[in-house]
Amino acid sequence: MLPPFGLLLSQSNQVCKLTKSFYYLKQDNKQWHSKLSSFLFLLDLFNQRFDHSPFVRRIAGILTTLLVYVDDAILTRNFLTNIEQIKSCLDNTFNIKNLGELKYFLDFEDARTKEGIYLCQRKYALDILLCQKTMFYTYKES
Repeated sequence: MLPPFGLLLSQSNQVCKLTKSFYYLKQDNKQWHSKLSSFLFLLDLFNQRFDHSPFVRRIAGILTTLLVYVDDAILTRNFLTNIEQIKSCLDNTFNIKNLGELKYFLDFEDARTKEGIYLCQRKYALDILLCQKTMFYTYKES
């Protein structure tokens, strides 16, 4: 790696200190999680020792959960009061994009009925079957 243009090093064994992480480096995920965790700590959202993805806050019977996977997140709450405040804090700090109500997340489809919420991988399974069918026909033809 070469020093940036215009930077003159007095000795050949000098190096530059990286003060920000580059996207796609191994350290980037750890840096991002550390920054996010520190911020969510200020909002009283804590992750568990056994799983670092969900951040949870329980105050006076109100459960708030933020499930994070890399740079995607799901924000849930058993009461919708003050959820806009949390979204606003996240947006001010990280410039988030609100995609509305949950439909798909990590190849899981969110189906809501009067009886409750169902998570299924129907679309994912169909995609796999269609891919295998295409691969099979491609293999047979060649």
